[in-house]
Amino acid sequence: MEKLVGAFVQFPGIVVTALVVLYVFKKKAVYLFLAIFSYLSLSELLLLPIQSLWTVSSEPVRSDTVVLGGGILKTQDGYVPTRATLFRLEKAFEIWKRYGGKIYVSGGKVFEGVDEASVMKSVLISWGVPENDVVTERRSRSTKENALFLSKKIPRKFNLVTSAVHMRRSLMVFKKLGKDPVPVPTDFLIGDLRPYSFVPSENALDFLTEFSHEIIGIVYYKLGGM
Repeated sequence: MEKLVGAFVQFPGIVVTALVVLYVFKKKAVYLFLAIFSYLSLSELLLLPIQSLWTVSSEPVRSDTVVLGGGILKTQDGYVPTRATLFRLEKAFEIWKRYGGKIYVSGGKVFEGVDEASVMKSVLISWGVPENDVVTERRSRSTKENALFLSKKIPRKFNLVTSAVHMRRSLMVFKKLGKDPVPVPTDFLIGDLRPYSFVPSENALDFLTEFSHEIIGIVYYKLGGM
């Protein structure tokens, strides 16, 4: 019960609560509509089917693997991958152990003098991947640049590892350059159903934010943004 109540008094659930309170005191239907809309937009239970329908996935093939960067963090001990990047590296490592081949890590500078690709490469080497099997692309700052800067290095058919919500747009830009990527998604923003999946959560908000960003990105590319 404490967790249930907490979900509606902390962000983002408090938005729903505030709108319900406004409806109770103001008796205006617009507040009730906004409360219902907010609840539906912030519930993992209702967003999970959207994530499932949006996700494109295939079994990896015996070929090279491309990993798109998901960010790095600056810590007291240096630079480390974000949780999203770590999930992607783990997936690429699994593919490499099974099929071998090269692992292309792609991501430019996030901090002064430090790029995502170099940090990603260091992690893979620490796990036992030979340095010669890890190829870095250190200039890209966008999905479009990921594809452009890698296109001349990678084979036509390769395993593409990125987040589940980002996969469709990634496939689009690589295919536009004549490639045939095999989608291997990871770092899903909404996990399996849980007892409290029906209450508002930050995971649902993160998915909604990223999903909206991807829709805008796809429309941009469709309109000739690449």
